[in-house]
Amino acid sequence: MIAGSRARAGWSSESAGDAVASRDRSHVESTRPRHPGRVRDFALPQYRERNARRTVFFDAGQGDAIVFLHGLGGNQTQWALVAPELAKSHRVLGVDLPGFGGTRRLRGRLTYDRLADEVFGLMDRRGVRRAYLVGHSFGGAVATHMALRAPERLRGLVLVSPAGFFRYPGWMRLGSRVLFNRAVFASSVCLSAPFIKELVCGGNYGPGVELFDDANWQTRHSLPFLMNFVHAVHALRPELVQVNYLQRLHEIKAPMHMVWGEDDLVLPSVQGLAAMEAAPRGAISRLPGVGHMPIFERPEAVIAAIRDVILRGQPPRALPALPERAWPGLEREVAPALESQVHLMHRNTADDSFGELSFSAAALCSSR
Repeated sequence: MIAGSRARAGWSSESAGDAVASRDRSHVESTRPRHPGRVRDFALPQYRERNARRTVFFDAGQGDAIVFLHGLGGNQTQWALVAPELAKSHRVLGVDLPGFGGTRRLRGRLTYDRLADEVFGLMDRRGVRRAYLVGHSFGGAVATHMALRAPERLRGLVLVSPAGFFRYPGWMRLGSRVLFNRAVFASSVCLSAPFIKELVCGGNYGPGVELFDDANWQTRHSLPFLMNFVHAVHALRPELVQVNYLQRLHEIKAPMHMVWGEDDLVLPSVQGLAAMEAAPRGAISRLPGVGHMPIFERPEAVIAAIRDVILRGQPPRALPALPERAWPGLEREVAPALESQVHLMHRNTADDSFGELSFSAAALCSSR
């Protein structure tokens, strides 16, 4: 099953990750984790570091690096419908964050800063200086923290239904002490487990949602998963309900794109609209009929957002000069294309609104 998906994604069991294995044979070992909640048909090779944390990660492809951070209770294989496609053109690096999947948990209180330390550490060990950061839900908050803490390491930021963009009222922060109590939260997880798909996904159940549901089904009777999940949420409680990055998004100068499902019941998309208005280079994709899991429900939209940020992060390139005599023949060859329409989004700095410009592609050549 796994070998088949690797073949479809352009990978072979013999060649995938050879560079990783040859460069770090003494520090890294290949692995195929069996922990509950993993997507069975994950196409990319996975590795485990031979260190105290026993960090589980994937590292594949070549080019500018894209780092993927999963959501609360998830693991790196939740990028199964996104990362393999991008590995065809870029280097992709994902990780089981501490306390999730196969990576051992951190002791004491969890903070976004400590989690950022772990991700930056992995990037350093993998030789990644700068990267595009892509985070889903809780992983989006970690990615945002990393972008604000070390902007020199950021090429671009893609946030999928991210946490960290809402100021919870006092009564909700106080109530979280009860809700995230270990016993109370463990009971609520067990009671809601059979309905997770309905709670976090929109109404359109495609193949991707079934893939998520299969991975979630593995966790329903797993005591180790429940213990790690409850520990992580309890340790993260202050960060989850108190941290709000909305007032600092203007500090992020790199391209940013948010992807949000309009039917998200976990983190409503209205938060994303406010965040996008605060970001100088922000864009947002709102997906009708999609819930909290666009990475499974609409992976093609997530891939498009990542490619948008990559494109906007590239330096402008000058067009090569052509001899004047080349233009008559060139015009005949590209005449059909010149009749097409070009659509551009522009931002009105006076009132911070967005509009659309539409004009003929031929107009681009009129000055010639």
